[in-house]
Amino acid sequence: MAQNILVNREVLYQARVFDLEEEWLRLPGVHARGNPQFPCHISSEKAVMIKQDISSAIRGMDIMRELKQLLGEDWPEKGVVRHDQYDRVKELLKQAKVKMIDQLAQSEDERVAWNKAWPFDD
Repeated sequence: MAQNILVNREVLYQARVFDLEEEWLRLPGVHARGNPQFPCHISSEKAVMIKQDISSAIRGMDIMRELKQLLGEDWPEKGVVRHDQYDRVKELLKQAKVKMIDQLAQSEDERVAWNKAWPFDD
C-alpha cells in the first residue's frame, strides 16, 4: 500500500508523509544510520495539490459531522433508517441538502450538480 500513496492519492496517508518528513531527523533509527535523507521526495507542485486535498478531506469530514449532528438520534449508525424514523429523516435530509448546497456551491452550475448528485431524493 505504501508504494501507491502518491499514485492513489490517499490524502490522509499523504498528510502523514509530511508529518514524517518533519520528524525524520529526530527519529532514533535515522540518527543511528548517520541521518540519511528523507526517502520520499514530493515536488512543490505536488505538495500544493496534497495540501488542497487535505483541506478538502477535512472539509468533507466536517460536513459529515454537521450532518450527523443535524440528524441527532436519527443518525443511521449502520446506514439503515428504521421505518418509524423514515419521514423525519427524509425531512432532516432536505434541510441538510439546502444547508450543504448553500455552503458548498460557488456557482449556479455547482448548485445544479449538487442537486443532481444528492443521493437522498426520491
